[in-house]
Amino acid sequence: MNVAQALGGAGGFSAPSMDPFEVLRSDYDPNAPPKPAPPPATIRPFLASTDLKIVRYLVGASVMEPSSLANQAALFKPLIVLLWAGLTHLLIVYVGRGWPTSVHNLFASVPKEPLGDGGYMQTATEWLSLTPLIVVAPIVLLALFEMRHRSMFEDKMSRAIGEEDMRDIEEYYAVGQRDGKQGFWVLEYDGRIIGAMGLDGRKPGQQLDAAVDHAKTDDDKKIEDAPSTDSTDAASTSATTSSPYPLRSRGKVSTDPKPSLSVTPPTPALGTSTTTTLSSLPSGTLHLRRLATSLSFRPAHIEDDLLSFVGEYAFGKETGQEENKQIVITLRPAVEKNLAKRLKKNGFVAVPKGAESEVVGVDAQQAKAGIVAALWPLDLSARTFVLTREQWEKQVAQAKKE
Repeated sequence: MNVAQALGGAGGFSAPSMDPFEVLRSDYDPNAPPKPAPPPATIRPFLASTDLKIVRYLVGASVMEPSSLANQAALFKPLIVLLWAGLTHLLIVYVGRGWPTSVHNLFASVPKEPLGDGGYMQTATEWLSLTPLIVVAPIVLLALFEMRHRSMFEDKMSRAIGEEDMRDIEEYYAVGQRDGKQGFWVLEYDGRIIGAMGLDGRKPGQQLDAAVDHAKTDDDKKIEDAPSTDSTDAASTSATTSSPYPLRSRGKVSTDPKPSLSVTPPTPALGTSTTTTLSSLPSGTLHLRRLATSLSFRPAHIEDDLLSFVGEYAFGKETGQEENKQIVITLRPAVEKNLAKRLKKNGFVAVPKGAESEVVGVDAQQAKAGIVAALWPLDLSARTFVLTREQWEKQVAQAKKE
């Protein structure tokens, strides 16, 4: 009986199924048996019964993610760095004891006497005592950036996940029809959804109806109705208290409902819908309205797979329509640099401001009315990128040559 058999009895250990050196050998030995292939990644149509929660999460996270990136980008703008240095100098001079002797004597006309013996330990102590004053300026600036950016992107996230396409994805994008103009797909890897994409050929470039618009409209109506209700109550109180005689009956009060003044068709989930902004995009334009990917898988450039798929779907021979001329998508290049890089790699080009193919949405309306946005050090306006049929055909031909 060998040692492995002796240890394999009751209460013993079983022999290892494979020599650990064999596992290491497979990485270097070309004659070693191949490793099992990784699970395949597939792009399939959206399925509401299993995909709805994770897709809404991905879309919301993709809208909210640039908030922290915007804080970092704004903090290192040249103007903000100068402001940072100025605040630090004022704090050190007027709140602290001034700059250390080693720095003060380089610029001041009146030398500063060193504290103690003026050695290395004393210099290190002076610098350490200034650490809180040096750190407080960027913390204050980051707090200001966080206040603005978080509230702004939270509003955009609330709007995005409450727009009409996200309320009923299958209905809006006509999932399963494969008409070459619209659709919603998910990128699945090893049983996990790591990406989602929605192509809008129904209302390209238009501002969609959102739940936040209805909530704001309801709040405005409550504010408008409040003064009239108060004045009616005050008038009735005045009428009953000013006269010592009882009031006569005014007869039967009509209970007929008042006619509605709304002329817009009702939305099934939210009641009366708001008016949408008409699009001025050229005919044959498709809008890549949703493109969301998992942050953990972006180093593998999974956006390329989604963009390649949607290009083939819109312009390819199998499902593409001849009237499809271009695909547009909007993003914020200042804080979505990685996505902008992937778009350019796949043939998308930036549309100049005011061009015919530019998507004008909520950001343009806010920019006209917002003074803070004009003075803000970071440009967070959305830009439009476009992929034309001709450019897609060039990309496909070049890929075949390679």
